[in-house]
Amino acid sequence: FSIENDRDNHPVTEVSWFGANAFSYYYGWRLPTEHEWEKAARGNHGWDYPFGNNISGNKANYYNSEDPFDNGTTPVGYYNGQIYEYGQFETSDSPSPYGLYDMAGNVWELTDSWWTDNSNQKVRKGGSWVSIVLYLNSWYRTNANPIATYDNYSFRCVQNTE
Repeated sequence: FSIENDRDNHPVTEVSWFGANAFSYYYGWRLPTEHEWEKAARGNHGWDYPFGNNISGNKANYYNSEDPFDNGTTPVGYYNGQIYEYGQFETSDSPSPYGLYDMAGNVWELTDSWWTDNSNQKVRKGGSWVSIVLYLNSWYRTNANPIATYDNYSFRCVQNTE
């Protein structure tokens, strides 16, 4: 396994909100609203992070977290309690109350919510591998230009319930 060359199981990045929305729509899914995203991250606990009120580099990928993928994305679901051969790195099993991984750090996740009622910006949540710890709080929100693409922007889809 080569950390530098194997990115097949890493989140897709460099995607705009429009691209994420089109992908979701094509498969009959959609992007979560800000409130849906936060509920999925925190459940009814009100924790600062999806896995509790404390954070460390073996629970999430953020700026200088010192995981083997520091300065880049980690594989999806990486923080699952395993010991990985590359770097002999032991992760802590860190899902949200609903069993979702990577909701703190790794990549900013675009939502379907507008920043304000008359804004042309979308809400992004979760922080990323270049974020300071504050930005990984489940309650933290910031805005994103829907046409922007960055190497730390991505998305997750939700099923339509209609």
